[in-house]
Amino acid sequence: MSKVELQNVPQIVSECGIKTTEDVTQTLWASKLALHKRAALAWAVVDSSKISDTSGTIGYLSATLVRKNELIIDWLFSTMLRELKEAKGGNKSKKPVPQLALYRDAGSIELLTYILQRMNDAGNLNVRTALKGLAMNLFIGAFSGEDLESEYIVSVVKLWLFVINTSADGLEDAMVHIDQLGKLIAQVIEHYFKKTDALARESLLQMIGSVASVLQSVCESIPNPRKTLALFDKRFLSLILRFIGTEKQSAVRTAVLDMLHAGLFHVDIMFRFMIVLNDKTTRNQSLQAGELSYITEKLDFIKECLSEENDSDLRAQYSAAMPDVFARYLQAQALICSETRAQAATKIGLSAIAATPLSVSSSEAAQASFKMFTFMYDLLRQQPATKRESSSTLKAINELVHTYYSDVCFGTTSNVDIGNIRTDQIKALAEWLNNVIVPVLLAKGKSAEELVIAFDGVFLALEASSDTVQILGQSLFQALAAVPNKASNAGTRLLCQMVSTLARARQLDVIFDLLSLAKDIPDLGISSLDAENLLVSTEFQRKLSRTVSQSMPFMQAQATIKMISDKTAQLASKVVLNAEDGGGGGDSRSSKKRRISSSSSNDKDKGRSVSDSFDSMIEVLAVTASNFALSGTAIATTEQQRTQYSLSLGQSYKAFSSAFSGTSQHQWTFLLLHYSFIEAGSRIGCTDKWLASSMHPLYVSRQIMPESLAKCTPQQATLSLAVAFQTASHWITVVAAAVAGIDIADKNEQEGSEAVKEMVSRVIAVVLSSASTSKGWGPWDGQPQTICEANCGRAQWELLSSSLELACEFASDEAISAIAQRIVSQVADGDHALLLDAGFFEIKNIRSALAPALLNHAIDMWASQFGQDAALGQLARVSNSSAEGIVDSIVKADVSFSSFSFPAVATEMAAAKWISLVRGALRIPASYWPNEQLLSVFVFAMAVDWRISRVFPAKESLELQVLSRSLLERIASHRPSTVMALVPNATAIVDRWTDNAATASETLARATRHLLYAIMASLAQSGFSTSSKSTDSACRKLCSHLLDKLTNEADDSSSGVLVLEAIGAVAKIAKQHAQSLQKSEVNSKWIKLTKPWLKRLLSIVLESIDSLSSCNQLASSDLHLVNCTGVFLCLGSLESSLRCEETQSKYIDSAFARIIDSLDVLGKSKGAFPMGLIASLVHLAPSMSSKTATVVLAILTRFVAQVSANNNSIKTPLALQSLVAYIIAPTTAAIVETDTAETFMLKNVVEPLLQRMELDAFESTFVATLRVVANSIKGNKDGVALKLIRSLICTAYKSPRGLSDSSVVSLKRKLVQKKLLSTLTILHTAVGSGMPCAEVINVVSELAHEPSIRFKMQDVAQVISIISSVVMLPVRPEDPEALFISMCRLLGAIIHHFTDEVLGSVAILTHILRVLIHAFVAPAIPRAALAAGAPETSLSTPWVVALAPLSDSCAEAYSRVLSNLTRSRRSEADSSKELVKLTKGTNTANVASILSPIVPYVLAEYCIVQGGGAQSTVVSGDGRKTSVSEVNNSFKGLSWRPSLVIESTKDSGVPMHLQGITMRGIISSPSLREALLPGWYSLLDIISESDRSVLLSLLAAESGSDSVDGSRGLSSYTYGGTSIFGPNEYGGAHEVLKSLYQSYLDFYKFKGDK
Repeated sequence: MSKVELQNVPQIVSECGIKTTEDVTQTLWASKLALHKRAALAWAVVDSSKISDTSGTIGYLSATLVRKNELIIDWLFSTMLRELKEAKGGNKSKKPVPQLALYRDAGSIELLTYILQRMNDAGNLNVRTALKGLAMNLFIGAFSGEDLESEYIVSVVKLWLFVINTSADGLEDAMVHIDQLGKLIAQVIEHYFKKTDALARESLLQMIGSVASVLQSVCESIPNPRKTLALFDKRFLSLILRFIGTEKQSAVRTAVLDMLHAGLFHVDIMFRFMIVLNDKTTRNQSLQAGELSYITEKLDFIKECLSEENDSDLRAQYSAAMPDVFARYLQAQALICSETRAQAATKIGLSAIAATPLSVSSSEAAQASFKMFTFMYDLLRQQPATKRESSSTLKAINELVHTYYSDVCFGTTSNVDIGNIRTDQIKALAEWLNNVIVPVLLAKGKSAEELVIAFDGVFLALEASSDTVQILGQSLFQALAAVPNKASNAGTRLLCQMVSTLARARQLDVIFDLLSLAKDIPDLGISSLDAENLLVSTEFQRKLSRTVSQSMPFMQAQATIKMISDKTAQLASKVVLNAEDGGGGGDSRSSKKRRISSSSSNDKDKGRSVSDSFDSMIEVLAVTASNFALSGTAIATTEQQRTQYSLSLGQSYKAFSSAFSGTSQHQWTFLLLHYSFIEAGSRIGCTDKWLASSMHPLYVSRQIMPESLAKCTPQQATLSLAVAFQTASHWITVVAAAVAGIDIADKNEQEGSEAVKEMVSRVIAVVLSSASTSKGWGPWDGQPQTICEANCGRAQWELLSSSLELACEFASDEAISAIAQRIVSQVADGDHALLLDAGFFEIKNIRSALAPALLNHAIDMWASQFGQDAALGQLARVSNSSAEGIVDSIVKADVSFSSFSFPAVATEMAAAKWISLVRGALRIPASYWPNEQLLSVFVFAMAVDWRISRVFPAKESLELQVLSRSLLERIASHRPSTVMALVPNATAIVDRWTDNAATASETLARATRHLLYAIMASLAQSGFSTSSKSTDSACRKLCSHLLDKLTNEADDSSSGVLVLEAIGAVAKIAKQHAQSLQKSEVNSKWIKLTKPWLKRLLSIVLESIDSLSSCNQLASSDLHLVNCTGVFLCLGSLESSLRCEETQSKYIDSAFARIIDSLDVLGKSKGAFPMGLIASLVHLAPSMSSKTATVVLAILTRFVAQVSANNNSIKTPLALQSLVAYIIAPTTAAIVETDTAETFMLKNVVEPLLQRMELDAFESTFVATLRVVANSIKGNKDGVALKLIRSLICTAYKSPRGLSDSSVVSLKRKLVQKKLLSTLTILHTAVGSGMPCAEVINVVSELAHEPSIRFKMQDVAQVISIISSVVMLPVRPEDPEALFISMCRLLGAIIHHFTDEVLGSVAILTHILRVLIHAFVAPAIPRAALAAGAPETSLSTPWVVALAPLSDSCAEAYSRVLSNLTRSRRSEADSSKELVKLTKGTNTANVASILSPIVPYVLAEYCIVQGGGAQSTVVSGDGRKTSVSEVNNSFKGLSWRPSLVIESTKDSGVPMHLQGITMRGIISSPSLREALLPGWYSLLDIISESDRSVLLSLLAAESGSDSVDGSRGLSSYTYGGTSIFGPNEYGGAHEVLKSLYQSYLDFYKFKGDK
């Protein structure tokens, strides 16, 4: 009903004067008001919310109308039935059709469905009563129209689904009317074929599936099978077949097939089908001819569907349904035969089997099935063979054949006795292959689709019978030799299936027999120019080779190789004769592509060219023979077999070599056969004469290699390369044998070696020439027969790279240069695999050729991309004399990215080659380049950085600059003399590097810093050591220039870092040459340079400190001042080296004095500059008072605390890193650049300060820090104090030599030892106050693992108490697994080093070990499955329980603790006196006293967890602990009960009577249990037999004890004494202990056996 009509209801109510419910009833049943208005009134009465009722009248009527649902549905359905009757009678009387019919109105149907749903929700729906048992009339009438609207169809379908699926009486009412059901589904299918709207078709599909399911149930339950047969009349059956043939695989199609199965192939009807098909009407005289006529009639209906009277589209649809219909027939046939019933793949009709007295034998059933198959097969075969129908009909026939022959009951694979039907099946199969498949295979002009269907048919036939290949014979192989591209996948799949099938039947030689007997490939008239020969495809040949090596018998393989080789030689002889008679010449490889296609060689290549001459068959046989020769080597396993196989190889080689020798015919084929047979002979260790003579270099060079390699195709040249390397490898062995004094057959060593060198050089020259080098880079599997135009380039490279050492040994200098050029080309293309092989750098011959190849390739690549360039063209002529000039021309060239215009894609491709080339050069160690060539590589890297990188966009330019500067830095560090080429332009070069530093990325800045450091160090080294005036002058000039830039650019912090690196490098070299500089004339020049700059930088530092004091603001940028401070310190160090003084410069002393005076100001300031000054003071100040050290430490502590408050995520500024790196050591290696600011300051500033502190300052600091931690109870949760305590301990025990007096260090250690107990007590208190647990454990671990610290018994007790407190905390740590491992490590260290002292803490140690077991217990109910309203865990639950299970690494750490606890010698003795403890400071008595009370309880905890038992009495759910005596004297439960909810209800969450009961899990992970096993074995190692027996008896008693509250349990929530796995697996705690002990005896215990 539309919205407009519903909104008019108030007007209708007003016009009709409706005020009472009686008025509503009279209005609906009266005929004066229009029908559509009455329908709207009915909608409003049923649901008043759909209209706007301002007066409230309609709402009142809707609320007060009694039984309104029944009233409205009665009126609605009665009206619809009357309309249906009038419509049916009106057609006869020709009465006018009403404007609105409710049964044809979508809104009225929706109203009817809505009312039924409301009645069903109220629980008072009876479909038969509500719809008066006439619902089927409504649905049939609804679909009787011609053109139904989609909306109406959806409404009717919804009503049908509701009636059928919701109400049982509705389904029963529908099942009564089988005829109407058949009529209904026929109507729906007809509408489905007519409709195109997607929504309507989807609804109709649902309707078809539902009606079909109902009809199936009716057909299965109906007692009279003739009634079901009558249902399938001609119209109904044709519609069903058409639907099955049209619809794709879906649930609806399956439902329709099920209906057809239940109705047409009913059990009782199947007997009649069998009689009619077997033509045995006399079998049962009780059956009358009329009863059998029904069967004949249905078969005739099927014939008519496939007759020529129907159009081709209908016949195609009917044909597509035949295989599925036949499959259902076979299933029904299998049910009526007792021998096949168990194998029937259906349950339809099983209920009727028990009621029928008839039964048939398997032979009769098989005969009937065969007759039904031939009936349908003949129908499909007789279809008109039009082009339009041929493909669909062929596909249907193939599926029909596959359905029958693969049937498990009556097919060829069946194990049931089916009489002589086997013979008929094979005949029928042969008839189908010969009359259906073969014509398609050999037909001219066939389409790829037809060929695919034919191949699929043969594939299906192979599954039925392995004789398929023999039946098809040569026709199949002829078709496979000329396959269009679109059918290649199907053909390859067929070939692989053929190999597998024949291998299983032990008939693999059939393939080779048919190949050898195959005639020339005929002209099949393939219209496509892109055809393939699949007989030589990689997939087929690989599958064939693998199968031969795995399953072919040796004798069969020996005969096969001879047969294929002989056939190849025969065909080759015919080709030679034809050529001599003028039949043509040349190699098919050189005249034809692998495809007969005009497409480019970049297309994907799967097969080979198709030819109408002998050439193609020779190619097929040659590829097969070569493949077979190699795979056959795996079959010859014994010495006798290898000898016989070698003889067969020799005979075959002689046969085809005599046929091919002396002719240029099939050169590629001859190369392939030669390579494969020689390789096969080498693999089996052949020593026959034929192999030695065939591998001799003279023979190969004269008889095998092409006479004119320059005219060869890339494929022939590549295979020639493989043969040349094979021969060279053999000749090396021969020469080595001759050198060793072994007698060899060939004595002409010199002539053979010369032949190898000439052959290898010639082949390499041809292969690497631009004319023969192939661009094909497709995949190659390493087999010679798969070399083709598409993968020839890859094959050449892989052959060359794998035999590079061999090639360089025999190749000439020109060939080695060509190889180097190819290597560099590959590197530029992104292939760095060769450079990753360490063996490459062992090849000496290629070393000197690599640098020239690199430079030449760079020149050529630039020219090909951007044209000729005079400056870059000089790279090939770099020398010591010309290097400076070339660098000068490169630097002065004006080039930028904007000066070039080319597409962005081309830019990326061009840049990628340069990036890959430079990255490849970086992979080569600097020591690998010859010394005389390092300068060339250096200039090349300079050209890339200065010139080449500038022509590319920012991203590519950045990567090139990073790589090139890294390469420059490596070469400069390895050979400093190369830097001399930069001297004339050093200032300009450094200016560019420093100018771009501010905008450079972090990666480029790091590379530039390292490069500048190396360059300045090289210049200073040369100037100071050799007193080179030019170099020294350049170095001083550069330093002066950099200092000017530093002071003039006050905001450029990045360039300042570079200046610091440069001056620091000079200072380092000056310190190394301090003595020699005193006698050098450059000394005064450097002092003259240094002094004014020291004054100037000192004034900058002091002015900055003054500005902080006066206005708390810096005059310059913070990081710039840090750089100035660093350069100032470097210059001070340089001045001290120049004066050869140990003391620091007076300028630095005055700066430190000012810093000390201004500590109060610096402490209040923020930024890197104050921290840089303080760090300099800490490291370089000659002396520091205790007061000063204390103030500095306070400042540093405050800074670290500020950083820690920011989640420790602040990174240390680069300027500050560089400064601290210099003052620690003049190299950046001392600083980890990834450290956070907090870690950086603690490690590099705070700890060095603590090391310099005197004892009194150190003691006061230690006491003050402890006081800070103690005061954290009041709310200070900062962990900086803990880090400081750890630094104090590290400083006292790990002070580097030379920084502190030994006596002071000793006193510091005594101080820490003296404060040990108070430290541990404060740390224990800090655990409960909220201090970070991980930091507390780290501090205690630092103490426990220090060998010099001695722990007393009270110290150990305090440590164990700390661990216990951390374990029981409910706070969730950030990294629980790391904390757990740290605790185990600490516990193990205490037990291992202080075993005596642990005696006083046995009880608490036992408690800890028992609680830690629960860190691996998986909860019985996953936390994700807990109810939303139920708490996951109690607030007092320890984190080790709440976060369980932890990882395997935690279990391993716990197991190590147990091993430390019980580390002893394994012995069979029962007495504890024979235990020998390996830890220090213990004896046998102490060991026994420690282990006796611990081991049984820890073992008991594990056994109770795994095997079941009572709940905890040691620690309750609220966290209350019991006494230690209860721990030591009770085995009744676990040490901790995890409070995981056992069950939750939907409404109230956890049941009230179960809120105190919880369920626990077990250690369910196998890996966790495996990791814990060493620990349990260690415990069992030291437990006595008597203790184990007592423990076992106690556990056995507890396994059957009552629960804690005295009851045996609460219904299904009983805890009991057995495992959750049941009584048979881990039946209790005592069973777990027994199993564990047995495993210990079997796999672990040492018994002294030899």
